[in-house]
Amino acid sequence: MSALPPKLYNYLPVKYLAGALQHNHLHCSSPENFNDPWDCKPSFNDEVIANPVDRQKWIAFFEQMAAPSPLHGQQLYIPLPPSWETKDEVLRQFINSTTEHSARTTAKNYRIFCLSPQATLLLMWAHYGDRHKGICLEFDTTSKEISRARKVKYEDKLPLVSPDDILKPERLVELMLLTKSNDWSYEEEYRLLARNEPTFSLPTTDDFLQLSPGAITAVVAGCRADLTAIREIIRENAPNTPLKLAVQQRNAYHLDIITDPS
Repeated sequence: MSALPPKLYNYLPVKYLAGALQHNHLHCSSPENFNDPWDCKPSFNDEVIANPVDRQKWIAFFEQMAAPSPLHGQQLYIPLPPSWETKDEVLRQFINSTTEHSARTTAKNYRIFCLSPQATLLLMWAHYGDRHKGICLEFDTTSKEISRARKVKYEDKLPLVSPDDILKPERLVELMLLTKSNDWSYEEEYRLLARNEPTFSLPTTDDFLQLSPGAITAVVAGCRADLTAIREIIRENAPNTPLKLAVQQRNAYHLDIITDPS
């Protein structure tokens, strides 16, 4: 895992600022609400069944899935029709059903918080920072929760999950939760991977991740933001939080980040 930058940022509208500062928590999103319809939805690869070795690995995987196993008092299994392993169309159907099941399970189980290493990305301000009227939250990457951020990989092709990948949890997480199209590379994204489970490494409650004290190190106001309103929100909810300003350069497509002079 690569080293994190000293700070990470999250762009958002001003309306979410008071809650984040007052409760020192973050709202994590379900993948089903992402604006990229391919995000967290890799394809399980049915093309490899022409290879006898890979075909047998898929067959072994589904045979294992078909074996009854107790879970919360239930028997979970998939029915296998007679001679199914010799029928390409049946094997493809199982693999494609695994793709669909994976997307549903990921959306149900995981909650994700997205971060960026810069507070000056123009498209991020435009898309997520309410057209430069919003804010960036600045985070300390040495804090307990933010230190677990994972870097997103950008690829030209949609990830194809092989039967070998299924047996490698870290590889599976990378393919399913941390890989996006190169079209999104401008975001330079990092992610916190959380769940609504108290025993998970990053547990959320009703999709909110509680932060350690001091994790939020500053608020950055967009170059079109209502500074009076933002200053008041900070004063009422976390008066010791520094305010910084994204200032539009007049002679270049660039933002400067400065300390609020007021």
